[in-house]
Amino acid sequence: YAIRTGQHPRKTTEQNIATFKRQIQALGFSYDWSREVDTTDPDYFRWTQWIFLQLYHSWFNPQTNQAEPIATLKYPAELDEGLEAEREARRRAYRDSKRLAYVTEAPVWWCEALGTVLANEEVIDGKSEVGDFPVVRRPMRQWMLRITAYAERLLADLETIDWSHSLKEMQRNWIGRSEGAEVDFPIAECGMSSGKDSVRIRVFTTRPDTLFGATYLVLAPEHRMVERLTTPEQRPAVGAYQAAVAKKSDLERTELAKEKTGVFIGASAVNPATGQRIPIWIADYVLASYGTGAIMGVPGHDTRDLEFAQAFHLPVVQVVQPPDLRTDWRGFVGDGVGVNSANAEISLDGLPTFEAKRRITAWLEAKGLGKQTVNYKLRDWLFSRQRYWGEPFPILWKRAAGGGMFHEALPESALPVLPPALDDYKPTPDGQPPLTRAQDWVNLPDGSQRETNTMPQWAGSCWYYVRYLDAGNPRRLVQSSAERYWMGGWAPPFPKGERWRADLRELIEYAYGRKAKQRKRLAFGYVDALGREAIRQATGLDLAGMFHTVDSFAINHIRKRHSDPYLEQQRGQLPVTPEDYFRLPEVVSRPDRIELLGKTRQGLDVLGFAKRIDGVLLVVEEVRAGRNLLAVATLYKRITPAASDVAIGTCSLTSETLRRTMTQYTHSLPSHNPQISRPAP
Repeated sequence: YAIRTGQHPRKTTEQNIATFKRQIQALGFSYDWSREVDTTDPDYFRWTQWIFLQLYHSWFNPQTNQAEPIATLKYPAELDEGLEAEREARRRAYRDSKRLAYVTEAPVWWCEALGTVLANEEVIDGKSEVGDFPVVRRPMRQWMLRITAYAERLLADLETIDWSHSLKEMQRNWIGRSEGAEVDFPIAECGMSSGKDSVRIRVFTTRPDTLFGATYLVLAPEHRMVERLTTPEQRPAVGAYQAAVAKKSDLERTELAKEKTGVFIGASAVNPATGQRIPIWIADYVLASYGTGAIMGVPGHDTRDLEFAQAFHLPVVQVVQPPDLRTDWRGFVGDGVGVNSANAEISLDGLPTFEAKRRITAWLEAKGLGKQTVNYKLRDWLFSRQRYWGEPFPILWKRAAGGGMFHEALPESALPVLPPALDDYKPTPDGQPPLTRAQDWVNLPDGSQRETNTMPQWAGSCWYYVRYLDAGNPRRLVQSSAERYWMGGWAPPFPKGERWRADLRELIEYAYGRKAKQRKRLAFGYVDALGREAIRQATGLDLAGMFHTVDSFAINHIRKRHSDPYLEQQRGQLPVTPEDYFRLPEVVSRPDRIELLGKTRQGLDVLGFAKRIDGVLLVVEEVRAGRNLLAVATLYKRITPAASDVAIGTCSLTSETLRRTMTQYTHSLPSHNPQISRPAP
């Protein structure tokens, strides 16, 4: 907004705060204004930066299953070899690799026309949501929070909190725990040597028992080995494919991808079980952020791998026999019995899947070609932005004796670190943060430089519930007596209406040091008529309360279909009133008719729910971003005779208006059987 209007973000923030307070006070809400906090206030900056320093100075000890001071970290003996300067450099690198707050290069969306980095939600079809400009992936130095270290603890603590089953499932899917094995595939040209110099590609698989059926490897286009292994003949095709994939979001590469695409890089690997050479490809359906960024293609027993193999005429081998001999084994992903899975050292033939997994994993470990492991879809939290308006990191960059740069935290006495006054706070053309323009602020007299990235917009809002307890305390985050009085030893409830932030908030809570104890989840939402098993079986809508997120693809779909994003009277529709919004739960939970209207250009389902109430037909349209996720809900109504057919149409209510008018409620419904219909072919 500041870039578009030219108004300084501080002025906009102050105006918005004044407006919010005036509106809340006019409504007569009895808030204790002595506890008001402003996340942009310098004193609040101080404590947000203080929390970051606690993360920076901590590491996660898997033995104690909690964060500990970085000073307790023990170094491997081999780090003490060599000269003093070398030892210190190795120790620093090892120490930094364990911090809960660390810096790395990460791929981000870069829009050259806007001169800024964009979030995933701001990118649609490879273009910016604002301005429709092309965007590409590019690596940039970023600060991250190591939330992956808490994966098992997050899963375990889900059983201790008072959340809905659907929200717990959302969290489990977000963490995405998978048990399997890592397998090393030697590069064919480098032989099968197990020495330190052998070149290998490591893959993660949940089905190591199908290793004998791996007929090719697929790397993510961004995989670090692609550049090294691509042959000169294949380099033009590989480069062109990488450039095309760089314009796609993860959603477009996976869930929305209808056809499999890929390019052979010209190199081959060796299947460690069969000893056969297999080709190495790159494809967009493999993500660098999941597992190792590489997979073994087993088209006989994986649906995506089978589609890829059929598209590029790659071999398909059966290595699992389904329990029912009448079942086609091609693409069969269930458990069965091993077949065609033997070499001179090991045989999986005749073994059930569970035993075959155990046997092949033990063999790989004995050969030094793999190991049992657990993988997670969970990613570390990208915690930096190349923008002006945000908390500066309390970090300095210094030059080491060997010439390289290293980072060092400022002391707590130096907090808060405030952003400098800038006349030009727009993004720089080369993607550097706007703070780089303030050279007097960046460059310190001792030769060190300040970190110029800033924290994300929700850094301060992840912990304000703690500051409410003791908002005026200038010496401590919160006084222990105030904490005990207000919390009583219980972790706080999440604010209403912020389901999307539940995942981001967890690491801050763990860093704060409170275990999750029976937290109640309060949110605005309504019953999703396609949720759970009921709609899939078309037997009724006996549903629990579902909570929904907003998806940018769906919002874009609604915007393009309606010239006016708010209420309008067209196509025989009547203006929708606030009272109609309160009927949303009834319309979507007990409709007279449900119809699949089709799909958006991005492949999202569009569904309609219609119900006649007091002679007025109410129709709700959903654009669904995925299983159990409501992207956008829209509503319209029209007067209709009781005997007329129910018509499904479009509507004119944006998700923003919907969120403002939703009511909070909890309920369950008896079985109900609506008429289910699908669009005409």
